[in-house]
Amino acid sequence: SFDVGGKEAPKVQLTKDGKEVKFTSVEGTRHVYSIAEVKPEHQGVYKLTAKNKTSSEETTVTLNVTGMYIIQ
Repeated sequence: SFDVGGKEAPKVQLTKDGKEVKFTSVEGTRHVYSIAEVKPEHQGVYKLTAKNKTSSEETTVTLNVTGMYIIQ
């Protein structure tokens, strides 16, 4: 989850590998993106961008998904 605020409410965008993804929920300044069951297709670079008229900030998170091995 991300808390994003400012004197002027920023526009907040989340992308994965350059494509916009929707937040799971938005409550006030808190923007939440959650994955119930992580799968290989969730792997990638997620970038959060917050912009208003006076400034722009961004941060990135890389999600790596590795396989689970079951020995029988």
